[in-house]
Amino acid sequence: MMRLSDNIQNMGRLNKEDQALEETKEEKPTSGGDYIATTDDKSDKEKSIKEIFDDPLHFEVFTARCHDTGESASTENARLFKEDILKRNVKASLFLKFQSLRLGVNSIIALSTALQGSNIEKLSLADNSISDFGMHAIKTIINNTRISYLNIASNMISGDGLECILEDLIKNVYLKHLDIGVVEGSIRKNSLGIQGAICVSALLIRNKTLEALCLDDNDLGADGGECLGIALAQNDKIKTFKVSENDLKSEGAIPIIKSSNHLEVLNLSKNFLKSDVGKSLSKLLKNTKCLKKLYLEYNELMVEGTDKISRGLKENNTLELLNIKGNIIGDDGSVFLAKALVGNKSLKELDISLNEIGPLGFQAICEVLSTTKIEIFTCNKNFLGDEMLAQFSNLLSDEANPSSIKKFDFSSCRLNDTGLLYLINAIQHNKTISHMKLVDNFFSENIEAILLQTLNKNTSLIDIQLQRNRLSHSCLSKVKKISVRNKCIIEEDEPNKLKKEIYRLRYEHDKLEQARQQLNNQKNEIEKIKSYKKELLDQIHRHKENEDMKRERLNKYIEEQKKVIKEKEAQTAKKNEEIQTMEAEFNEKLEEMKRVYNEENKKKIELSDELDRVKKELDKVQDEYPKQISDLKKKITDAKDQTEEYEKKTQVLSDELNKLKAQKQALEEGKS
Repeated sequence: MMRLSDNIQNMGRLNKEDQALEETKEEKPTSGGDYIATTDDKSDKEKSIKEIFDDPLHFEVFTARCHDTGESASTENARLFKEDILKRNVKASLFLKFQSLRLGVNSIIALSTALQGSNIEKLSLADNSISDFGMHAIKTIINNTRISYLNIASNMISGDGLECILEDLIKNVYLKHLDIGVVEGSIRKNSLGIQGAICVSALLIRNKTLEALCLDDNDLGADGGECLGIALAQNDKIKTFKVSENDLKSEGAIPIIKSSNHLEVLNLSKNFLKSDVGKSLSKLLKNTKCLKKLYLEYNELMVEGTDKISRGLKENNTLELLNIKGNIIGDDGSVFLAKALVGNKSLKELDISLNEIGPLGFQAICEVLSTTKIEIFTCNKNFLGDEMLAQFSNLLSDEANPSSIKKFDFSSCRLNDTGLLYLINAIQHNKTISHMKLVDNFFSENIEAILLQTLNKNTSLIDIQLQRNRLSHSCLSKVKKISVRNKCIIEEDEPNKLKKEIYRLRYEHDKLEQARQQLNNQKNEIEKIKSYKKELLDQIHRHKENEDMKRERLNKYIEEQKKVIKEKEAQTAKKNEEIQTMEAEFNEKLEEMKRVYNEENKKKIELSDELDRVKKELDKVQDEYPKQISDLKKKITDAKDQTEEYEKKTQVLSDELNKLKAQKQALEEGKS
């Protein structure tokens, strides 16, 4: 790891210690041996300081902080720094807490270098002095780690500083919680302003990983609120959104409220909201399916705004916490709120402190508490009086219709001894109430004995706060002992409960083991089936490939055969045409030969007839004319020769006809 002193020298930031070092260099002894000894002493001192820290990261941050604050890097300061670190951090934890350690720019640079490649999941740097100059180191941390939680509240960061890391925040897919708000009681604060609001709007629009964003006390203003409202409407992944103490006014808060249907936590405290936001809040409470916590403290909702909120609360079944402290709702607002709370089974915590509520308003609330599941009820700094506390006591002691109240706070409510007596009598056997806060009232030492005697019977109260009353220190000490005793009793009862829980958990564990075994068997079967399925799919795939190849080959063969068939059909058609032509020619020749044959045959017949006639005439002539016989014989001989010649021609024609018939038959067979 690179030494921090080298980092700081590279930055060129000289603090008081650097100046002192320069002076030492100017005054260094001329003797070379003395100078080497001084360097060795410094190295030994650094080594001894390094040995104090178990983690090299802590040593680097400590060295850098000394440069930031101008303190000397002594072993005493190192031990104090180590104690501060150990108070804040659990060993081997993935949550690194460096809040309120006076870390400056150099410290953050050293931390960013040391954290590169680390596996931390959460990092808190709240209430330090990072400023805009240290945001490049925050940029390095964001890019080189996988943190899901980053707290840089109260670090004097402006909109320019946030803009420095904006693109990195947008691209980051690990960060889920970002706090750029304020730490209560810190003298440092961030001030993002309208520029920061624009950057946050871009972050909300483009980043879909972030789930929680805190922007408390950042001077956003009404215009910043409008920007955030527009951006919030385009992001349904954000679940927690805190923008308290930003001077939003109603104009800036209404766009945020209208875009908050997907939120689980919304904090709009200390923003000078008027009653005109009541309509938007009412619509939000009616339509939301997610909102669990709504903080509206220290605004100016008044009676009108409370009336509208109450109308929305009647139809809401998700809200678990409602804080409307310091909104001047008065008795009328309390009555509206009480009507809305009748039968509410979701609300667990209600804070109506500092609202100028009197007996009438508190009575309305008390009458409906038993119908709700409210466990934490805070109503301090109102004008209640003893009679109202008596009514609340009746609520706690009503066994037929018990309330769910576990914690209540009636501090600064002008309560007297009578009211306290009512209350302690109601809770002396109550096993539900665990926290009671009655600070800054008018309880006197006249009831100390009864108070201690009654409280002594209760074994469930573990937090009893009666400070700033007229009770003696002795009484307060004894009350504290009672609460400590009750804690011990509860802790002693815990082992028995734990044993029961252990037995139950063992039984459940056995069941889970059986279920896990069965699940593993099923998983194995599923894996086998998946494997078999995969093999089948592979076989099907291979078979399909083979079939495709065969089909392709067959298609090619079919195409080739089709081409051959087409060629043969063309050849056959051509041959048919030739055969038809030849057949026509042969038929013509045959007809011609038949005609010639018939003519020759006719001539032959005629010659035969002529021969017969001639024979008859010859016979007649032989008888009558011997001389003519010789002539006739000669003629007969000539006629025979001619007849033989005709017969030969006829035979030749007959042979040619037979050949033609044979050729025709061969052609017909070739055609078929």
